[in-house]
Amino acid sequence: MKKLVIAEKPSVAANIANVLGVKDRKYGYFESDDYVVSWCIGHLVELKNTADYDPKYKTWDIANLPIIPPFWQFKAVDSTRKQLTVLYKLMKREDVSSLICATDAGREGEAIFRRVYNICKCSKPVERLWVSSLEEQGIRKALSEMKDDREYDNLYRAADARNKADWLVGINATVLYTLKFNDRSVYSVGRVQTPTLRMIADRDEEIENFIAKPLYTVVCDLETDGENWQLSTRKFEDRTEADRALETVRKTNPVITDIEQKEIKKYPFPLYSLTDLQRDANRIFGFTADKTLAVLQHLYEQKLTTYPRTDSQFITSDMEKTFLTLSTRLRKHFNLDETCTFRPSKVCVNNEKVSDHHAILVTDTYLKKLDSGEQFSNDEEAILSLITARMMMALSTPIVLCETKVSAVSEDVDLTASGAQIISPGFLAVEKIMLPFLAEKRKGFASIPSGIVKGKVKPLDVCIVEGKTTAPKPYTDDTLLLAMEKAGAKEMDKDVERKGIGTSATRAAIIKRLEDVKYISRSRGKGKAAALHVTEKGKKLLSIVPEKISSPELTAEWENKLLEIERGKYDAAAFEREIRKYIVSLVEQEGQGIESHPENAEGVVIAKCPKCGGDVILRGPVAACSCEKFKLYTRQKIYSLKKEIQLSDDAVRELIEKGNCCVKVSSSYKKVKRNFIVKMTIKDYKESGWASLAFDVQPEK
Repeated sequence: MKKLVIAEKPSVAANIANVLGVKDRKYGYFESDDYVVSWCIGHLVELKNTADYDPKYKTWDIANLPIIPPFWQFKAVDSTRKQLTVLYKLMKREDVSSLICATDAGREGEAIFRRVYNICKCSKPVERLWVSSLEEQGIRKALSEMKDDREYDNLYRAADARNKADWLVGINATVLYTLKFNDRSVYSVGRVQTPTLRMIADRDEEIENFIAKPLYTVVCDLETDGENWQLSTRKFEDRTEADRALETVRKTNPVITDIEQKEIKKYPFPLYSLTDLQRDANRIFGFTADKTLAVLQHLYEQKLTTYPRTDSQFITSDMEKTFLTLSTRLRKHFNLDETCTFRPSKVCVNNEKVSDHHAILVTDTYLKKLDSGEQFSNDEEAILSLITARMMMALSTPIVLCETKVSAVSEDVDLTASGAQIISPGFLAVEKIMLPFLAEKRKGFASIPSGIVKGKVKPLDVCIVEGKTTAPKPYTDDTLLLAMEKAGAKEMDKDVERKGIGTSATRAAIIKRLEDVKYISRSRGKGKAAALHVTEKGKKLLSIVPEKISSPELTAEWENKLLEIERGKYDAAAFEREIRKYIVSLVEQEGQGIESHPENAEGVVIAKCPKCGGDVILRGPVAACSCEKFKLYTRQKIYSLKKEIQLSDDAVRELIEKGNCCVKVSSSYKKVKRNFIVKMTIKDYKESGWASLAFDVQPEK
């Protein structure tokens, strides 16, 4: 009898097959005497669309809301149906006695496998392969530690609850607010994306309404033992008060009353979680969060790094020996031993702070390629440089500083000066070698002369330095990721395990989604990271959605409940009931005043009906004739490009009048961003009158 191993991607399946010695490749799987190794291609099964439950939902009508399925139904994803058929046949084979779930070790990976398993109505026993590294050693270790997949039931329940909540909120709220605007645009609303949009809009509003206020500081220039330094007052908002302080200091020379010196240590950051890496890559290289995740995923599939979608910054105690071996080889490669001092790895080890996956590390495979002189792409090199440097800096000794604070007084005016001197560079020595481009930009510490003594000093000059308050900076991927991670923290109890909206695995996709639907735009400033701003379309949506649906606090509360479901502390059914109740309430409150029948709503004549010659009216996402024999949905999903597009009015008109049209679509197909020409042709009509389209996709020449 054989075991059927199901991975999430073909490349991962190939790695596992190689470790298991499964060499015979067939259509959609590998096979040996003991194993069959196959794969999904991302999600093979998805929740059914609204129209799959009832064709009436294809016409967006307020009378049909809320759309809440009496029971959930799933269907095969059209673009990957062939691979689902392969898995179905493999599961039904009599010589397959059991399965191994080897999809990505997280919520979505578990959901991908379970939905395939359920739709195929399989009942054979399943073991879970929980892999953090695709190297042979990592896979063999995971194979020796497999558990019954039923132990991961709560993980699937959390993924399933999140998916259903997003469906309920996204579908109902999108239809609701698209009908409310009635301007032929689709207004996408999401459980997480809309609160994120609100955060960006609020920051833009803060900047727009900001009024700079002048600030005044009295500064004394001094010289001690040939070194220049300064004493300064606090910042005054009132110029008169600053002038009075200036005259006082000029009239009465300052008296140094206290000189405090103490040794302080600045410890390095821990290892990288996904969010921390995305933030640094954005700040340093200008990478978007989505780009960093894509590069990191590719590195993982090449066995160069460990699992990317982790929210931990630590390793477990059983990894300590491997981690030290990796770091020793990195020290040798970068010649760190001569100039850098290291400490025990226990600062990187924390079993309690590692749940599903440990921090992101490079692997033995990477080190072998590094030693052999293999070249990586610029993007790969950038990400790898950050990970390797963070590993070595986390093991480095802290920066040791001698911090000096000088206090002085001139009658009733207080003045201070502070500075620091580096006693030991600690992890800065590692940064200087491994990230020289970053070390060059690092600001030094202000210094204070060592010869200062208490008593009266005579300034070389006393003046007022004028400044002003500064506006908040617009969000970048870096700062938005941090804000999403901390959203709702003030409103939630201290003992809540997870605060924030989204997860480390989903936040990049949320930001990209906002960009794709034209709710936010990017603009280049002085730094490498582009600033994020809300667009007019985004503002328009936020002007009408209630605070509750755009509230980061509510979404953060939901995210924490999903985590509690994952850990068996909250009931998934109760969570779904809460979401359903919320949607019913939202439609009741926000649906008032919307025309209940779309045929009576204002529309635009877009073309003549190919069936009866009457007027085809465009209302929202639907173009239809009153004869009921012609209907066209203006949002179309191009499955081969994995992208949904909104047809322009001109494209809709041409499609109806000529039976076909061509549109240009930009897509990151196979991780390469390029343009495609998509020819759409009306091939036939369903019994209900809906036009069925055929697509011919060709790269733009």
